[in-house]
Amino acid sequence: MRETRAVGTRILYVEDDHRIRGSVKLALEDEGWQVDESETG
Repeated sequence: MRETRAVGTRILYVEDDHRIRGSVKLALEDEGWQVDESETG
C-alpha cells in the first residue's frame, strides 16, 4: 500500500466543540491538508 499526503488539498471541517475542532485541525494540517474550520454548518 502506498502512503500519500494531501499536500495543498483544502477541506472544510465543521465541529461545534472548539477543543475537538482544534485537535482535528492540527492533525489534518500535520498530514498536509489546508483546513478551513467552522463552528456551524
